[in-house]
Formats: sequence, structure tokens, C-alpha cells
Amino acid sequence: MKRFNAVAVLYGLVVLVLLVVKAVAPAISYGAWLSDLAVLRLSAVAKILFLGLSALFAHLSAISFDGENPSRPAWRLLALGLAGFFVGQSYLGFHPLALGLSTPYPSAADVAFMVAYPFILAAFWRFIAAYRESGFPVGSRREHGLLALAAALVFAAVGFVALGPVTAASAPPLEKLLNIAYPAFDFLILIPLVILLRITVPFRGGRIWTVWAALLAGFVAMGAGDILYAYFVTLGQAWLDSLIDVLFVISYILVSQATLKQRDLLVS
Repeated sequence: MKRFNAVAVLYGLVVLVLLVVKAVAPAISYGAWLSDLAVLRLSAVAKILFLGLSALFAHLSAISFDGENPSRPAWRLLALGLAGFFVGQSYLGFHPLALGLSTPYPSAADVAFMVAYPFILAAFWRFIAAYRESGFPVGSRREHGLLALAAALVFAAVGFVALGPVTAASAPPLEKLLNIAYPAFDFLILIPLVILLRITVPFRGGRIWTVWAALLAGFVAMGAGDILYAYFVTLGQAWLDSLIDVLFVISYILVSQATLKQRDLLVS
């Protein structure tokens, strides 16, 4: 599994290099053997691959806990949410991979993504509850509440500024709703992740902390990608296309590596 993951990460890094080059110098041609469609297909494979690994590693972590451990249902919820992302991304990837077309929006994939978000959000709050039940010195409920409030205010301010042009632009109602819903869910997920990062700082020399740090970074990248995608589809900012793919590939790589770290912690 580790060898396969290393190959997958190497593939993801190659895709990231190609996407970054297209983002900063879109006029550059890779030649007939690597057209824009080929780069799009490579990116689609990377997204599907790392979301699949994320769901798999989260599931393996869940079954590594005994039935009475409060972390087991949390990892199950996270695995279900990531599996929903995998289904949605697979539907989107089908278009460039099988049909040679760009991904549609809105589409049936958005149903899978929207259904998946509550599972992921519930999972992270369940992780916080599990840490409290563990008896470790994780901080008081009041401290966590204040931290959640501070994070919510920061994310609300960022969302208000970043999404202002999107909400003011003319767009079909469903498209506008999704353009707001995706970043809103991302921000909601970041709140418990900030608390989990605080909780796990003292644990095991920071090894557990790196799991939540990687998840936090992954969902920050996802939120940035969702915001830029809203600019792309609503305001016609075509130059953002490759940069959006960069952010999503980075996000999915980070999430997959975080879930792998957790699985390795349980079996080591």
C-alpha cells in the first residue's frame, strides 16, 4: 500500500507541475502528444485517484478501531463523506475521460457532493466528542466554543468579501446557490478542524497533530478552489481554470495523505 501511495503521489506531483505551467503560461503547448484535453484527463484521474484513496484509508482506519471506541463511527462518517466526493468526482471525470468534454455544471455530481458534506461535517464534530471522551487534557468546552466562534467570524468575513462579487453577479438560481453552498460548507468544516488542530497539538510528539494539520490544509485548498470556481463560472474568469485544478489536486492529495497517516498510526 505504501509503495502504491508513493507512486500515486509522484503521479499527482507530475500533474500539478503540468497544471501550474498551464496556469502561469497558458500559451505554452506541450505538443500533440499532450494536448489541453490530455492534461484535463490527467487531472481528472488524479482527483478520482486521491479521493478514492482518501475514502479507502478512512475506512481502513475505522475498522482498525474496536466496536466500542468512539473514534470508529467518526472515521466511518468521514469515509462515507469522502466516498460521496469520490462518486461526484468520478461522474465529473467521466466527461473528459470518456467523452472528451469539459465537466458540466450544475450536474448530478453536485447531488453527491452536497450529500457528502454533512457526513464529513458530522465526522469532525464526532472526532471532537471522541477526544473529550478519551479523558486526555483536550481543553474545556468553553475554550473550544470561543475558538469555534473566532474561527466562524474569520471565515464569515472572508466569505463575505470573497463571495460578494459572485452573489452580485447575474446567474441562474441553482448555479448561484451552489456557488455559495460549496464555500459555505467548506468554511463550516474548517471550524471543527481548527478545534481538532488545537486538541491534538500535545499528542505523541505531534504525530496525530500532523493528521489534522494536513486535513485542515486540504480543506483550505478545497475552499479556495470552490471560491475561485465560482468566479470562473459566474464572472467568466477563464484564466482561473488551471489554477482551480491545481487547488483541488493539492486538496485531495493532502486529504489522502492525512487519512493514510492516521491508518499508519493505528497499525504501527
